Amino acid sequence: MIFFLLIFTSCGRISTSVDPTLRAKYGVELDQTSRSAFGLSFKGGVNYARIENFKVISTLGLFTLIIKILVILMSIGIWLFLINFLKC
Repeated sequence: MIFFLLIFTSCGRISTSVDPTLRAKYGVELDQTSRSAFGLSFKGGVNYARIENFKVISTLGLFTLIIKILVILMSIGIWLFLINFLKC
């Protein structure tokens, strides 16, 4: 059994939809045909080969916008600053 975890600190994702009825489903504005985003990507998986000539590979990929991560980190930093400031 092999486990792996990949972290891509800067990656881009482009969603394209030519059909106007599918644009909302893929997060594309109705007056545009594509949407691009810059963010962070995680990919993990398991390669499991217990039986001869039979292999199971399972992967999971997650993508998040970098701005969401920055907002979370900034809010955590502000709270840590306030906690340390109030202790003094």
